Amino acid sequence: MHLTITSVVGTPQQTADIEEFLTDFLPRLKKFPCVLSVYSYNIHKMGQGHTIIIWENEDAVKVYWSSELIKEPAEFAKKNNVTITRESHPLFIALTK
Repeated sequence: MHLTITSVVGTPQQTADIEEFLTDFLPRLKKFPCVLSVYSYNIHKMGQGHTIIIWENEDAVKVYWSSELIKEPAEFAKKNNVTITRESHPLFIALTK
């Protein structure tokens, strides 16, 4: 398994716009092949948000990062002057209930 962490940094005033975008975008991303789960949270007072995605494998991440779908958050960031950073890591331990 593999995980990605996507962080967005804006202003506290942009939090509602970020949440609105993610509310529309993340359900569509969840349907992307090999996505196992998606978690997202915001730190309202700081205008920051983070999305953690669990993938079946690293190849799936590479496919997503070269897909048309990834262009949507990039366009949102450019239009709204927010910063997006992405990390990708192997997931070597996953404990579930």
